Amino acid sequence: ERVAHQQQAAALTAEVARQEEGNRRLSSALEDAGVAASRLEAERRDLQVELTAANAKAEAAAAEAAQLRRSAAAEAARLEREVGLLQKQKGKLERDAAELAAQVKAARAETAAEVAKAHAEREAMAGRLSRLREQEAELATSTAKLLFAEEAMERELTCMSCLNVFDDPVTLIPCGHVYCRGCDEAYTPHCQECDDAPERTVPNSRLETLGGKVIFIKKAVAALKAMAEGSA
Repeated sequence: ERVAHQQQAAALTAEVARQEEGNRRLSSALEDAGVAASRLEAERRDLQVELTAANAKAEAAAAEAAQLRRSAAAEAARLEREVGLLQKQKGKLERDAAELAAQVKAARAETAAEVAKAHAEREAMAGRLSRLREQEAELATSTAKLLFAEEAMERELTCMSCLNVFDDPVTLIPCGHVYCRGCDEAYTPHCQECDDAPERTVPNSRLETLGGKVIFIKKAVAALKAMAEGSA
């Protein structure tokens, strides 16, 4: 029975709390309604002021419209007088228009001749440009061929020690491998390619001459590539 009383008390307490929360919400709603009513009253007063101002503006606009009608009547009379003057000028304007039309016709003919001349010049320029592009393509092809040949020759004339084109090349006897004279660590005391001990070295003037030609071709190819890139 005691537990039942406690449960009833807790339920009553919760109900009282809900009612108090409802009262608080109702009070808040009433306060909000009061604020809204005050705001609406202020808006009504503002609208009344605006209506009064609008009526004043309407009256001013009506007066202005009457003045405009009077001004329009005066303007119409003035325009009638001007129409009379314009009709007198019509003949002169027609003559001027005919003269202008003749000038326009002559200008069109001159423009057509200039356009034809410009078209012919453009065609000639297009032909020159086409020939230049063909020459550029031929130059690019020649450059590619020279570059391929130069790379192939350079591979054959490259010292396997310093990996540069032979400089004062010498041939090892008896193995026949070739190095730059300055790359003596590559063949002293043994050839780095075959590991044979050379008996002696012989200057290879033919490879030296070819190496000089390869260097010349390399510079020429670089110049051609620069020229092609500059024209592009």
